[in-house]
Amino acid sequence: MSTQYIGREILIVSENNPLIQDLQKILQKEGFLVSIAVDEFTLEDLLENKFFIIALIDLDVTSPDHGLEILELSHRLSPATHNFLVTSRESFTSCVKAFRAGCRDVIHIKPDEIAYLIDNIRKSASEIAYSSERERLLKEMYSVHNSFFKKMLALHIKLTELEDAARMREGIDDAELPPMQILIVDSDDTLENSIASIVNENDGWYVKRVSWGAEALDYGTSGQWQSILVGRHLQDLPASMVASSLSAMGSEAEVLIFSISPEGIIHLSSPDGEDQSNVSPIDLISRFRNRRIDMATKSAKKQHIKTFKAQHYDFLQKYSKIKSRVEKLFGENIKDEFSGDQ
Repeated sequence: MSTQYIGREILIVSENNPLIQDLQKILQKEGFLVSIAVDEFTLEDLLENKFFIIALIDLDVTSPDHGLEILELSHRLSPATHNFLVTSRESFTSCVKAFRAGCRDVIHIKPDEIAYLIDNIRKSASEIAYSSERERLLKEMYSVHNSFFKKMLALHIKLTELEDAARMREGIDDAELPPMQILIVDSDDTLENSIASIVNENDGWYVKRVSWGAEALDYGTSGQWQSILVGRHLQDLPASMVASSLSAMGSEAEVLIFSISPEGIIHLSSPDGEDQSNVSPIDLISRFRNRRIDMATKSAKKQHIKTFKAQHYDFLQKYSKIKSRVEKLFGENIKDEFSGDQ
């Protein structure tokens, strides 16, 4: 027997038919696993819990034409099973009903038809095995192509990011970076003056100072700030409360609490007080500039994706159409099976 369908199971629905019993022995020698059942309770249990590649149903099992009811049961519970109706009598009406119920073939069972029936069983077994393998390979190709596409896009982005990083290492003007808008919350203008002495608006640095914590809460809702520096000694509200409230507003701004020593060293801490550091004004600007570079990198990534789509437009059109056809063919099954790749 061909190894491509070894272990496939066959269901025989018949009783007291010597030719069917001989057929069972031949199928077992061929390597098929044969189950025999007659009553509908057992048949229903078998069809619901096992997959039979083929069902051989005797037209007159238990009573004349009762095999047609079994045929309909098999087709309903196991649509992928190839059903064959065998009969010891000729009946045109029964044949028509059998084919309408999804029967693959109706065979007048007699000694000289056994070879024909065995040959049909082999072909059906091979056909189902081939169809199953083809479907498995198609799903696997779908998954591999999805992974390949993602890697192709990731490599494009990585290459362009490396090119951007090399350009930045060689030197990039502040004016070429995304703007940095800084909100200072403090009645003292020392930090504002320190920053203003190092950077200017022409290079994308924008600094605004407000004196009151309540005023900062109004400004903080705009979402325009990349950094918010809250003075530790505000005149109206606790700095920790203002900083925590600004952080909780959901903006992407980095919120820090600061104080300045007589020597000009800036002490920074996060609203929860865990992240603490001492920096000079130059160090603070360097920190902000790194933030601008990160912003440029994120913005560039979106542009790199657009560039990739523009460069490979024809390929992506074909890929998208084929992908849609495969998903339409398999429905939700393929998305569930390869959900990790989606």
